[in-house]
Amino acid sequence: MGAGLLQPGHLLVILVLVLIVVGPGKLPDVGSALGRGLREFKRTTGELSAEPAVAPVVAPLVSSSRTCDHCHTPAPLNACYCSGCGHPLAAA
Repeated sequence: MGAGLLQPGHLLVILVLVLIVVGPGKLPDVGSALGRGLREFKRTTGELSAEPAVAPVVAPLVSSSRTCDHCHTPAPLNACYCSGCGHPLAAA
């Protein structure tokens, strides 16, 4: 006996059972409904995973600036926290 749940023999038995339960006349309707459901599921999960990531705000480069030790974002000398990651900046 081979490993795996959906072997060709198992898929054939499932197809025969579906034909018996649904009937050959309704099989195209069931297939199209299943396809619509899968497309909707993929679209919904794609929208959730495609949400744009929040880009870090980079302070403008100033000639008298320093960089954050954590994310290396330039920061003005009078800043207490990094504008990119929010970590406290070391005292100037």
